[in-house]
Amino acid sequence: MARAGTRRRHDDRLGERLRQRRKELGLTAKIVARAAGVSPSYLSQLEHGKQGRPSLDVLADLAAALEVPLDVLLGTREEGAAAPMEPALAALSAELGLDTQTTAMLGELHLGPRRPTTREGWLLIWLAIRAACADGAEATRRRA
Repeated sequence: MARAGTRRRHDDRLGERLRQRRKELGLTAKIVARAAGVSPSYLSQLEHGKQGRPSLDVLADLAAALEVPLDVLLGTREEGAAAPMEPALAALSAELGLDTQTTAMLGELHLGPRRPTTREGWLLIWLAIRAACADGAEATRRRA
C-alpha cells in the first residue's frame, strides 16, 4: 500500500503512445529525438518505460515532433475526440456568430503544442484563415 504523500507512479503507457505514434508517422527514434531536442537513448528509455516523469517542456517538444496534441500524447484525451473549448474561443464564436463546424475547426488548431488563449489570439487566427481562403478563391476566379 502506498504511503500518504507519495507520488503516483508515472503513466507507463506514455512510452507505448510515443512509440506507436512515431511508428504511425514512419519516423526513426533518432529523427524524433533530434526534433524534440532529446537524445535517442532518452527517447528509447521513455518508450520502454525506463525513464519516468519527463518535464512538461520535454513532453510538449515530443508532442510537437510527433504532430499530436499534448493531451492526446498524455492519454487524457483520445485522438479525434473534441478538445475542450477554450473560453476565449467560445466567447469569440458567440460574438461573431460562427457556426459549430468553424468553431470546432478553430478549436482543433495547435501551433506545435501551443494554442491561442485570448480572444485577440483566436481573432487573429480566424482573420488569417478567412483572408487566406478569400485569397485562394480570388486566385481561382482569376484563372477561370
